[in-house]
Amino acid sequence: MNRFIKAGWILIGCFTLSCERNIELSVDLPGASAVLNASLSADSLITATVSRTVRAYYNGPEPLPVYFPGEASIEVFVNDSKQGVMEKGEKNGQYRLPGYYPSAGDKIRLEVQTAGFAPLSAEVCIPSRPEILWVDTQMYKKEASASFPGDNRIDVALRFKEPANETNYYMLALSEYFIEEKDTLTKTYLPVSVIHNEELLFEELSPARFPYLYAHGHSSNPSYYGYYDTSFFIFNDKAIHSDAYTLKFTLKNVFSSNDSDSSPFTAICRICLYAVSESCYLYYRSKLLQWKQAEDLFGSVGLREPVPTYTNVRNGYGLLSARQAAVYELKVPVAGMPLSVYDAD
Repeated sequence: MNRFIKAGWILIGCFTLSCERNIELSVDLPGASAVLNASLSADSLITATVSRTVRAYYNGPEPLPVYFPGEASIEVFVNDSKQGVMEKGEKNGQYRLPGYYPSAGDKIRLEVQTAGFAPLSAEVCIPSRPEILWVDTQMYKKEASASFPGDNRIDVALRFKEPANETNYYMLALSEYFIEEKDTLTKTYLPVSVIHNEELLFEELSPARFPYLYAHGHSSNPSYYGYYDTSFFIFNDKAIHSDAYTLKFTLKNVFSSNDSDSSPFTAICRICLYAVSESCYLYYRSKLLQWKQAEDLFGSVGLREPVPTYTNVRNGYGLLSARQAAVYELKVPVAGMPLSVYDAD
């Protein structure tokens, strides 16, 4: 027993007499890289942005580097044949290829040369526009309770055609907007939440919270960016074994139209089913994994493997993606009236 007591006192003494020593580490940080970003669609001009990486925390002796590099040359190849060279736009880092509109099935490759950086290249195939066969909706009121204020809900069954013999990737985006009677050109977008159904094909990561996607046009107000949203989902067709599939989900927190004399407006629910490129799907999947890990107890303190942001740009960073949308809109009636399809044209 005495030996254990002596050993314990020796250990305590060692810890007490120990001292701290500051060690300076020299870490070689990676150099800056060029960044290419472009989202393509059929029947739309090809546009792209070229920028450069900048460290989040910069405390070097020199001024912060310019975010956009100088002149860049971007060659566009369609199905391996050169289509042309992109022209520089009015804003920094923006380029476009005038006079050409890609078609579904086209393979687009961008090759970028800019001074001081390695040459970049990326390619993507334009997906076909998804075909919505029919949409069935039913609106009802979820009654209030002691802990729930009540809201409008819409059960949605959306059946779409599923191309065979290929892997397809999809994005479902849901929103609602208002049109004021005296100003039909202004649309104010709001998020619409979704209640899941066991038949959904959405990523198992859902309903992981997802920042509201102002960048994808789901909001006319940039203040929404950074808010959490449950109206944006990605999925693939690996579990679909037929030539058509019916997505079933429920919209909640839906606002009704207003027919009052003081502030009449029409409320429109907008359902966008996108066919997206694999690169688009993998990018958003990597972001979902990152946000999910940030909410995890261990991931938030760095005890899990980091999830890199997906990129398909060789020798640099960024994303070349493509998508095609099928849009279905329905007019939300004044409370107590039936739903109707809204003709956006």
